[in-house]
Amino acid sequence: HEEQWLGWVVGFYLHFLIPLTCLNVCGSMMRAGVQANTLSFLCTRPLRRHTLFLLQYVCHVGWLQLVFLACTVALFTLGAVKQVEGLGTLLPMMLLTQMFAIFAWSALAALLGLLHQRFMVIGIIYWLIVEIALGQVEISNINQLSILRHVHTLMAQNEIVVSVFQWSTEAPLTAGLVLGGATVFFLTVASALFTFREYLPSQEAGQ
Repeated sequence: HEEQWLGWVVGFYLHFLIPLTCLNVCGSMMRAGVQANTLSFLCTRPLRRHTLFLLQYVCHVGWLQLVFLACTVALFTLGAVKQVEGLGTLLPMMLLTQMFAIFAWSALAALLGLLHQRFMVIGIIYWLIVEIALGQVEISNINQLSILRHVHTLMAQNEIVVSVFQWSTEAPLTAGLVLGGATVFFLTVASALFTFREYLPSQEAGQ
């Protein structure tokens, strides 16, 4: 029961469902306004463009955090019903890890949404190449580019996870700092891009 439950929670929920949902929600948060021709009205408000972008990010991420908090509690409740052991110590680590992961993946998704209207395709390609392929490389430090790699490090601080997945337990503080730094970096680049680039419905249709 323990291995099967962790396979769903970590293998599907944490690896696939959370990043894909962040990509869909935060990637479209500004792009949808461009396509609906409502972004121009928001930009006329007495707010700087980067402030508008960051407020949108905070609102969308706050909603995602609440949704996935409820989903995680539901998954752990199911695990308790199925009598999976050690959930009491795993839950705090799971909540902390997914919080950092949602911040980082949402910031990356927001940047991809500003870069191109086909952000879903670009995001999935990025996930396959960087998160899955490069994240599994063990012979160099190129795997540090993967957000999932640092998510694994944080989750590996729990004995149950290590016993099933054999992930590295080294440098959890560094992993947390990298996830936080990646979030700030993606948001900074996206804010600058939204500030200096014009997003017009006519250009959207042309693409």
